[in-house]
Amino acid sequence: MNVYLRATPKRAILSHASDDETLLITKCTAADNSGVLEIGKEHVFASRKNRSLLRRRHACELDVRIKRRSSISEQAAEKLNLSKDKIGELSFCPPSKADEVNTASPASLEASVFLNDRLFDSLMNTLLSGKRPKWLYLDIEREGTLGYGWEPDGSRIEWRIENPSDPTSVNVTSIAMRIELFK
Repeated sequence: MNVYLRATPKRAILSHASDDETLLITKCTAADNSGVLEIGKEHVFASRKNRSLLRRRHACELDVRIKRRSSISEQAAEKLNLSKDKIGELSFCPPSKADEVNTASPASLEASVFLNDRLFDSLMNTLLSGKRPKWLYLDIEREGTLGYGWEPDGSRIEWRIENPSDPTSVNVTSIAMRIELFK
């Protein structure tokens, strides 16, 4: 079952170590029209407007990391099972407590997406020209893990997680961004 995760990009960070090591990180929040993604029994990805129904759940933010497909080794691509039908993964990262080395961090969603070089370059050129994405969609799937709630409009998605203290992931099969080129 494929479902769409709708987000609003808030800011982007470009990390450029070399031509092969360009990374675009897009920080996102849930779009008002996104419905609700329930993550286990404790977390949710939803806009403030939609969170009022789930007050007791902890809200997650979304980071989308976009890289060139050619920037990773074939071994890494095989380990991720990248293919024509899987371009990356969306991971749930549980909250962590502070220790001697790390600060505490809230639960979050992190997507890693690998685009073919031509598409990645086109996206980078558009963004570098000053155009900003209005919305971002991730098409995600994982049989037996994702399902729709009882709502007939499909506005609630349930991500079943056995152990909420362990990281878990689902497949990303496509990504779409709306970028206005002119008005």
